[in-house]
Amino acid sequence: MTSFMQYLLDLIKSGVTTKQLIQPARVPFLVSAWWHLQETERWPIFYETVRRSFARDGVTKPCKDPIEEYFDFRTCFMTLSKALGLTSWAFEHLCAWYAKRRSGKPVGWRRSTNPATPREKATTPVGHGKGEDSAPPANRLAGGTPHTHIQWLLATIGRTLGCRIWIAKNDHGKEWNGNPLRLLSLKHLPNLGMGTGSQKVIELIDVLWLKGGNQVVAAFEVEHSTSVYSGLLRMSDLTVLSPNLFFPLYIVAPEERLAKVQRELSRPTFQTLELHKRCGYFSYERLFEQADNIKQWANDPSAIDKLASRIDDTDSDGVD
Repeated sequence: MTSFMQYLLDLIKSGVTTKQLIQPARVPFLVSAWWHLQETERWPIFYETVRRSFARDGVTKPCKDPIEEYFDFRTCFMTLSKALGLTSWAFEHLCAWYAKRRSGKPVGWRRSTNPATPREKATTPVGHGKGEDSAPPANRLAGGTPHTHIQWLLATIGRTLGCRIWIAKNDHGKEWNGNPLRLLSLKHLPNLGMGTGSQKVIELIDVLWLKGGNQVVAAFEVEHSTSVYSGLLRMSDLTVLSPNLFFPLYIVAPEERLAKVQRELSRPTFQTLELHKRCGYFSYERLFEQADNIKQWANDPSAIDKLASRIDDTDSDGVD
């Protein structure tokens, strides 16, 4: 960061550019944003809203050196987020909320994530405002089943990341909050070059993300039933039919069902197929918490993998 700052100052000194044009004081924000993309929890972004909150409450002190000010900010940010047990993104949201509250403005989120109220009911149907951004917060379950809500959310995230979306063909007639899922999906799943058997199985997977020449970059099964078993069976069928499968598979389930997902993945049948190595899992709640951050900051579908956990090889039979 210091080297980059000095490089810009040398350009100004030599007359190549001007201070007003390149604004070297913004170097900590620019560099920290790139570092944050590489190591999210290690390098918080030097957001003005957050640092003003810190300065207002005396957590940090103004400094003439912007680089020194950033590292002071970073120390405070990481200390507080660790003490509160929050991720970097969650702590950013908390600071933004706190800044609004201190300013006397109505407290609310411009974006949809609000982990504090995971089951608050929506009051404004999607599509009654100016496009998709007018949707009610992504963690609200009104207007459809939790299963269709997660399908809708995964589809909108995928589209933001530049993917084409396939939603299970038997779900095209379903809606979330008045929005037919078919409007987010391809009308027909293109031939993926996997053979007839695999093609039939993959048509029924809840959500697919596709890029390029019909390349699947992620497949999601949404589990809300007691058994959390049907999606895993579909994934296992796919691994048998396509043993050289290379794209990531994910199970998405409510937090209280993740232990069940882990036990099912520990079954000898799935272990023999190494499904536990190919298939990650994460909770509805984790997806709600991070969805808008992924939409805003990520530029590649692989970002979704940061939400996922996997299990190790086990000798357990995995059965209740």
